[in-house]
Amino acid sequence: MSEIRKKCNGQTGDDGNIYLRSHRIELRVSPTELSTIRTQARDNGFSNTAQFVRQSALHAGTAEPPNAHKKALLTCQYELNRIGNNINQIARHLNQGQPLDDEMHLVMLQVLEFAQQLVEEAAKAAKGTKAGAGT
Repeated sequence: MSEIRKKCNGQTGDDGNIYLRSHRIELRVSPTELSTIRTQARDNGFSNTAQFVRQSALHAGTAEPPNAHKKALLTCQYELNRIGNNINQIARHLNQGQPLDDEMHLVMLQVLEFAQQLVEEAAKAAKGTKAGAGT
């Protein structure tokens, strides 16, 4: 059974899957079960029920919302902006001719350490995304 690569993304957008989905699974549910599944899909940030059910089945019941990666990137951007603001305040302090005290020095070391962690985590995540797309 060979897999066929997609030529472009489908209606649900880019979900990380690069192959056509050519097989169908049919499942019968009661109206109450369908309503519950649709509600859970919507509450978890999915635009359609099929995407939610697929993610839940493939990831042992834990469906990660399709926009979770984007939200994580926005959170990182927010934190980096805050770090930049702190660095600017320290730079302004130093440019005014005031010496770097121990507290500011400690903050700068913490910022450096935190920034290095963020870069390492982003590199690992990017490497994992590329490896997952090629398999």
